[in-house]
Amino acid sequence: MVPMTSIPWIPLFAGLALVLSSCQQSGHQGLTEGEGTQLESIEARPEIFRARGPFELTAWGTEMVDVMAGDPLQGPYDPYLVLKVLDPKPSDTIADIGCGYGRHVRKLRSMLGPRGRVLGRDVREPSLVKARTKGVPQGCSFKLSAYDDVRIQPQSLDKAYMTQVWGTVETQPTRVPFLKSIWHALKPGAELLIVQYPNSKSDSKAFTKNLDAATQAAGFEPGRRWQLWDPGSNRGPSWLFEFRRP
Repeated sequence: MVPMTSIPWIPLFAGLALVLSSCQQSGHQGLTEGEGTQLESIEARPEIFRARGPFELTAWGTEMVDVMAGDPLQGPYDPYLVLKVLDPKPSDTIADIGCGYGRHVRKLRSMLGPRGRVLGRDVREPSLVKARTKGVPQGCSFKLSAYDDVRIQPQSLDKAYMTQVWGTVETQPTRVPFLKSIWHALKPGAELLIVQYPNSKSDSKAFTKNLDAATQAAGFEPGRRWQLWDPGSNRGPSWLFEFRRP
C-alpha cells in the first residue's frame, strides 16, 4: 500500500481544479438555437464553423450559438480564427469594410492565391494613410469609402467582412444605404460576415434585432451566427453573423 504521505496532494488538487474549470468553460458550447433545435457540442478547431454546412439559412432573430474558440488547457485561440469563417478560396476577391490600419487585409491576402485580391475600405483617410505606409501587398488596395457607399464595383466581391464596425454604422442614418452598397458589390450568393466585440453593457438581443432589421432592409438573407468565447481572454465573447446576397 502506498503511504498517504507520499501522494503529491497539491499538484493533484491543482490538476483537478483545472479540469473542473475546463468543464465549466465548455458549458458555453451546447446550447439550443432557434425553435428549440438542439445543437451538439463542438470541439474548438478552425473548422468548427463549417460543421453545419457552407451556409445555412436561419430565421430572422435566431439566437446565437455559443462556441468555444480554444481549449482552456492549451491557451488562447488563433486571433485570426474568425477570418477562417470566410472560407477564402485562392482566387477570391474579398473586401475588408472598415479596414483600419490593414492588419486583416494583410492576413487575408496571405490566405489567398496569386490571383486573389483584398480590398481595404475605410471612411477615415488617416487610417488608410497609415495602412499604406506599412506597405501595400500585391493584390491589395486601401481606398476611402463613404458612410453611405463602400465604393466598390457592382458584383465584384466573392465575400465581404466587417469587424468592430457595425457599432458605429448602426448609429448612422445611412446604415441601410451603406449595407445596400455592400449588397450591390457582392456577387449573387456571396456572403457578408459581421464581427462585433461587445462591451459589458451590450445587449445581444437588441443588437441582433437592429442588425437583422437593417440587413433585411438592404436585401440580405440571414445565415449562421455565433457567440465566440476565448478562454484565454477576459474580454468576453465575440459576436459573428453571416448574411448572404440571394
